Amino acid sequence: MGNSPIKKVSKLSNVQRKQYGKRKFEKIVSATKENLATALQVKPIEIKNNHQSVDLQNEDLYSLVEELKIKFAETTSHADKVQILIQKLESSKKLES
Repeated sequence: MGNSPIKKVSKLSNVQRKQYGKRKFEKIVSATKENLATALQVKPIEIKNNHQSVDLQNEDLYSLVEELKIKFAETTSHADKVQILIQKLESSKKLES
């Protein structure tokens, strides 16, 4: 696809790894989009880019899970904790899919 392989990132900080991953992902998406457009004989602009909406959905789910963790830590009722854990489990399953 015309992109270099992923370099060794063990010496990079967590923030730098995330930034590198995002840059690499964008390059791969762009190259894939161009190759697909060429194969389908359409303009690259005609192929929609939906990964941004997926990212927003994931951010929403992650924030909900964090709120559930906080609520769980603050709750003393056993029944409430069980209910929170069930909600967290359902949220985690959505994140995996």
